[in-house]
Amino acid sequence: MRKTNSLSFFQQVLWFIVGVGVAVAFFRFWRGLGGATNLDDVTPWGLGIVFDVACGIALAAGGFTLAAVVYIFQIERYKPIARLAVLSACLGYGLYCVGLAFDMGRPERFWHILIYWQHHSVLFEVAWCVILYMTVLFLEFTPVLCEGLGWRKIESFFKAITMPVVIAGVALSTLHQSSLGALFLIMKGKLDDLWHTQMLPFFFLLSAISAGVMIVTLLGIASAKHWKRKFGPDEFAPLARTVSFILFAYFILKMIDLVWRGQFSRLFEGSFNSYLFLDEMIYAVVLPAVLFSFRSIRRSTLGVGIVGWIIILGVVFNRMNVGLIATFWATGSTYFPTWMEIAYSTMLVSLSVIIFSAIVRYFPVFGDNEDSHNYQKMGSLDELITSNMLPGQPGYQALSQISLVILLGMAVAAFAMPSVAVHGRRILSSPARPSIERVFYDENGTYVYQEAPEILTINCDRMGKDVKNFPHQKLIELLGGDDSCLKCHCGAEQGITIHSKTDHRSCALCHTDMYRANAESGAIGLKEAYHIRCIECHDEEGPKRNLDMMSECQYCHR
Repeated sequence: MRKTNSLSFFQQVLWFIVGVGVAVAFFRFWRGLGGATNLDDVTPWGLGIVFDVACGIALAAGGFTLAAVVYIFQIERYKPIARLAVLSACLGYGLYCVGLAFDMGRPERFWHILIYWQHHSVLFEVAWCVILYMTVLFLEFTPVLCEGLGWRKIESFFKAITMPVVIAGVALSTLHQSSLGALFLIMKGKLDDLWHTQMLPFFFLLSAISAGVMIVTLLGIASAKHWKRKFGPDEFAPLARTVSFILFAYFILKMIDLVWRGQFSRLFEGSFNSYLFLDEMIYAVVLPAVLFSFRSIRRSTLGVGIVGWIIILGVVFNRMNVGLIATFWATGSTYFPTWMEIAYSTMLVSLSVIIFSAIVRYFPVFGDNEDSHNYQKMGSLDELITSNMLPGQPGYQALSQISLVILLGMAVAAFAMPSVAVHGRRILSSPARPSIERVFYDENGTYVYQEAPEILTINCDRMGKDVKNFPHQKLIELLGGDDSCLKCHCGAEQGITIHSKTDHRSCALCHTDMYRANAESGAIGLKEAYHIRCIECHDEEGPKRNLDMMSECQYCHR
């Protein structure tokens, strides 16, 4: 192994990208999503969710697949790359969590999922499966860390619990890989029907397995070449053949599903989405499946490398279609990520390469075979830190270069940062509309008192997020009759007289914007006004009426 105290050009590029990403993350968390992204109410999920999360999770599926093959089905041939698969999964899921924080509106509240359980949400299931699977991955990879550090007793303990841990990991990963597909089932009307199907969870699972296996295969080939590991055609050819069968099954089931749902004829309608779907099927599924059916390609390092990349990019293309591109026609979205979104996603990829290289260099990732123990033992943690921190030591020069390159990347990113990312984006005007469409003033400008209906619809904003079938008259009776109006309507506090059934002024007349305060009267935004009045009363009245659900969001937002 070539040893050097300086960084290669490729390593410098990776660390430079990390520096740019760190600067982007700083401004994003300082000034919010508005300045750093092109997300809006029409496209609330962008590159960060679709690429960093949906694609990252899919590409990490090799972890549970290879672990099941080696430890459950006892196929020892793949034991040298089982740890490699677990490592790739650890990196995929770990960086997924980092990427998710970038796109969360309130990332500091990530712990709410642990305390406030929402059993009706698919995201709740996905989040818990990811949390538990991350724990399982750590337990699976701990023996590798302990072996590298020489902690034999701890290593033997974790090896003893490998089988139940792997079984738990397979169950959890299968659940949430498919649940990511179920997540997009709630996008009926936004996601084109060529992709929107009840089979979407199963399709997500199949495609994730094929991509995950190919990621591990390509990592094994690259590691064998760069770090002199043992991984040749006898190992990767059977994997390529298995992936070919999976892709053929995926294609056949896709076509059956289209015929069953009456969507098959749409493949030839000549629309943008039909061409998109055909490209995905032909180039990302059929082509690699056919190529892998040839033995000469399966046993060729170059052939497996090229076809493997086609499969990986194909799964990324599928996730981008489902999460973004295939929704543009229905939503009218013109979303395109900012350079800051692209830089942050690229930083995650660079970090994964850096961390992977370091772990493979210092830890026995390639299993228990003596021929595979060609890694650089790092000794104790104290020795590792000392050799990199003190001037004149072997790693000091590299560490200095890393610091300099990161600072350079941060400086370049800060210089290129647009003003909206530095100063933050102002809250856009979102005029509030009256709860019910009716005329409040006559042609002379005189206010006309009108009686509100028994049932009304609260049309809050331009996006049509309605609270439908609001039982107005029933609520009046429950709260004490005509004299109870002021329990909800705050007119008297502003000096406005409310004459019971003859004066029903809409909240939107004073709270003129959904989010911003009225510049003239100082009235707060309508959303905040609703929440203050509604939530306070619901929290108080719910226990009295044995309706604990009254305090939950879905009680109104159905």
